Amino acid sequence: PRHARRLSTGCARIDACLGGGFDAHGLTEIAGAAGTGKTQLVLQCMLQAQLPPAVGGLGGGAVFLHADTPSYLAPMKRLEELSHSFAAKHAALGATSGLLMSFVH
Repeated sequence: PRHARRLSTGCARIDACLGGGFDAHGLTEIAGAAGTGKTQLVLQCMLQAQLPPAVGGLGGGAVFLHADTPSYLAPMKRLEELSHSFAAKHAALGATSGLLMSFVH
């Protein structure tokens, strides 16, 4: 069954294709060729998940599971970079880069 709680991707067009975002219950596999934006989408969603539900988030934290250990640091560096612009965009909600990164494990 479809659940009412959905995680926005932060992109209205992608959300529309997903029926309002990712279903908040269960797992979603993101697959595709190298360089197609899979990691970028996941990093964006990790930040988005921390927003209140009223603005498309889940009001929680995020866990990043990565099987390719040698390249783990690059996505984490990119996430930190994204957190700065994300915090600026959502400053009215009290978002700061440090706070966002503290809820990522």
